[in-house]
Parts: sequence; structure tokens; C-alpha cells
Amino acid sequence: GDADRCAVVDERGQLVDGDVVIALIALDRKARGLPHSDQVVATILTNSGIERQLAAAGIKLQRTPVGDRHIAEALAGKREGFGGEKSGHLLFPEHAPTGDGLISAIEVIALCARAKRPLSQLAAALPLDPQVQRVIRVEEGEAESLLADPRFTEVLREAEALLRGGGGRILVRPSGTEPLLRVMAEGPDAAVVASAAERACSPSASGASVVSGVWAGPWEAQPARTRLAAPRSASGARRRYRCDKAMYFSSSGGSSSAQRERSPQLWGTDSRQT
Repeated sequence: GDADRCAVVDERGQLVDGDVVIALIALDRKARGLPHSDQVVATILTNSGIERQLAAAGIKLQRTPVGDRHIAEALAGKREGFGGEKSGHLLFPEHAPTGDGLISAIEVIALCARAKRPLSQLAAALPLDPQVQRVIRVEEGEAESLLADPRFTEVLREAEALLRGGGGRILVRPSGTEPLLRVMAEGPDAAVVASAAERACSPSASGASVVSGVWAGPWEAQPARTRLAAPRSASGARRRYRCDKAMYFSSSGGSSSAQRERSPQLWGTDSRQT
């Protein structure tokens, strides 16, 4: 590749979550009083547990669509600042206008040296909210039409209702590279998050019926797949999609009226006022 990302491994050989890396850098910059250190730019997928911990330190999380180019656009015009995404793209405008893996690695090593503590200890102080990610595979070009289907959005509202009381959220968005919808649910309660993801990706979504496949247990790591066949449209054509269990992220670790942003590009809910 072009070495624009940085994967961080602690002294025990354990991979450090990308959202935790973002928080560590943001907190270090705030402690040093760097310009614009009261704000960090990240994406809509950044873990909510990180957002709460940054807020407690007086740092505002500005969310953008997924992709480092959106983070770069939000930082454009600033001579200093910081932004990043879980995948390892970290941007430091004072050093370079785009992500650079070597610069990112130097920044992480430097903050560990300043803290005089092992990276594993620094990371352990930043627990993540349990998060579930799945994908719904669709026919080419049909992701947006499924997002607009009232039956499917009703299922998503039911999933949202499960998360509403605990400060959780659910996001559904089309993939930019594959014919599928990406589903993400997260919140403080792992069991509730798993239930919400099950509901959002259930065989009854959009009136679909199971054709084949078996679900794995709610916290098993191996992939499982359910193929779904939607009812025929008015033209008689049958839309097909399938729901795949992707992966789970979990870590130990006041709600208000729900906000919802809907467009052909995103279906998202958040039970926290932002």
C-alpha cells in the first residue's frame, strides 16, 4: 500500500483499537495545550464510549462521513489540529495534509514517552462501548432502495427503540465499494446492542423470508450467513439480499429524544442529544 495508515500494537503484542489510538492522541494534545486541541475530527463510526471520555476532558468530537478524505476536508485550512478514523488513518495538518503512517507512529511513540507508562495501561483507561457490525448484501444498485423501503425502516426503528434508553445508537449505510448495506449498533449494554443488531438484520426485515442459513450465537467470532428473499416488487421482479454476521467489538467498561438523519446515503439514529 501507500503507508498512509498506522496499526498500533502494545508492548504485549496486542492490537490497540483505532478509536482508542485517536483518543490517546487527542488527550495528549489537549494536555499539552496545542492549538485546536479542544476538538478532534472523526467519523460517524467512532465509538461513543470514546466520545464521552473526550467530552469529559473538554474535547468536542466532530463527526464526518466515513473516509479519511472527509476528515481532511474538515481539517482543511487549519495549520494545526488532529483527526482520524478507526481504520488507522490519522491526520496532523501541521505535518502533512493527508495521512502518513510513519508520522502517526512517531506521534504514538512520543505520547508514550511523555506519559512514562506502557501503552497497554494507557489503552486500558479508555474502555469502548460494545459494538456490533453486520452487512446486508443486496443486488447491485439496490442498497438505497432498500434504505427507502418503509418496511425496512420500520424494522430499524424497532431496533432503535431497544437502544433508546441506554444512550445507544444504530447506523445503516450503503458500502462505497460493494453491493451491501453496513449495519452498526452500539451502546453501553452489550446484550441490548446484540438484540438491536439481531432485529435490524432479522429475516423479517422488509418482509423477507429465510431461504437458507443459520445464525451463530450472538457473540461468536466465526461468520454466519442468512440468505433472504424479499417479496416481488410491483413490476414482478424479486429483490434478493442476504444478511451476514461480520464481527463484534466489545470492551469492558442520560438519554433524550432521538435524533434521526435519513437520506439516500445514510439511516442513522442516536438516542443522545448531540
